[in-house]
Amino acid sequence: MTSTYIHSAPVLLVFGIRWFPQEASRFWHAPFPDTFLQWNVTWNVLAPLAFVCAHAIFYTALVNVILKPEEHIITSFRYLKAKKSTKAIFGKNPKFAWFILVELRSHCS
Repeated sequence: MTSTYIHSAPVLLVFGIRWFPQEASRFWHAPFPDTFLQWNVTWNVLAPLAFVCAHAIFYTALVNVILKPEEHIITSFRYLKAKKSTKAIFGKNPKFAWFILVELRSHCS
């Protein structure tokens, strides 16, 4: 329940601010604007994609290289490496780049 809430609450909040600014800003310290900037590929698609990629690479490097956990702790990389379906897709030893792509997919969904 908590994971569902923390992942859906920001999306619902942004939806409410975008489509119902007066009602959403009722309990806020200042009213939200009624008009928004025009849609822009750079800031609506490319910038968030760049931040998600940077986050996934930083997280992977931090968790698996810099703060490498002990062997008995199961991380997402070790879990994915141990799964039979992952072995069928990636072979016996998945490449690190594939793991980054899997991490990106898990962060995007």
